[in-house]
Amino acid sequence: MSGGLSTKIHVGLHAIGTLQDDWLELEKRAECHPFGCFHWCMNQARLHSAKGQTPLAICVYNDQRCVAILPLVQDRISRKLPFKCLKHMCSAFTDYQEFVVERSDSAAMLFEMCLNALVNSEYAKMPLLFAYPSAQLRELCSLVKHLLPQQLPFNHWRHSYYKRSFPNLKSKVIREARRRRKKLFASADVEIRLDIPLDESLVTWVLDQNALRFGSNRLTDIAHRQSALQLLFDYQSSLHLSAVLIDGHPAAAHLGFMCDSTLQYYLLAADDKYREFSVGIVLLHEIITAHPQVTEIDFLRGDEEYKKDWANVYTTDNGIVCLPQNTHSLVKWIAQIYTIRNQ
Repeated sequence: MSGGLSTKIHVGLHAIGTLQDDWLELEKRAECHPFGCFHWCMNQARLHSAKGQTPLAICVYNDQRCVAILPLVQDRISRKLPFKCLKHMCSAFTDYQEFVVERSDSAAMLFEMCLNALVNSEYAKMPLLFAYPSAQLRELCSLVKHLLPQQLPFNHWRHSYYKRSFPNLKSKVIREARRRRKKLFASADVEIRLDIPLDESLVTWVLDQNALRFGSNRLTDIAHRQSALQLLFDYQSSLHLSAVLIDGHPAAAHLGFMCDSTLQYYLLAADDKYREFSVGIVLLHEIITAHPQVTEIDFLRGDEEYKKDWANVYTTDNGIVCLPQNTHSLVKWIAQIYTIRNQ
């Protein structure tokens, strides 16, 4: 990198909003998931501000160009404990927490600059809590132990993928999906549609079905519906929408994101009325067989049963609580208790 590098901490919802142009330009040059893009983070910042929490973003500039952003929020370690910490800004309905950076070969240096900006601020003694760090963010934390000497793992989960380059799925899984598909097509007027242009009524159906099945959250509940729809509309260039239609009505649908040749399998919805046909599995099988350009399906977090059959790669991931050198001993003790209770 040429030119002079500098950092600035932007604090509060308004300040985050002023970053829109810089952030969107950075996205074009960076390799980041939708969960690290401006509109996603801005949606999260609004949710935090509505709860009285303070969103902030540490930016690194090369002269006038923004080259890295670490999005955070000041919060409590937990609802029951009043001790303050810094969490990643994106937590609600988010599967990857990222450090948004222009070039991966300079990520470690720029991440360290962000942490040094914290050292010289009012946030210097606060723990950093990353509940769902991406592999990139987890690795960056491991490289700055001189600044974050104590890093406590917590919140372990099993991450599942389907990769075409890895061993094939079990033949009995494929046979069963084909059998269900044949049975389904013999029973009704069925249409399977892939790569559907953004359809508000179908997206609404997916959100409603997820709220019914898993309970509503800030993405799927009616109170936040307009902001959720706007958020998804902002990502329509990478949004993947597909569905099984029976007599013209959705029986199953998937809403996810295409990142190069990887499909992030984000929200799957299926009508219980068609449970005997396993319409969600029929749709997943169709996506795999009809999309050879999709080399990987990232099933994201969650331990749903179907992933045991349809994934062929597994990793064990975890969150991290990072404690700066000058963290108060009582806060350290509280953080240790928190991580032990949230394995």
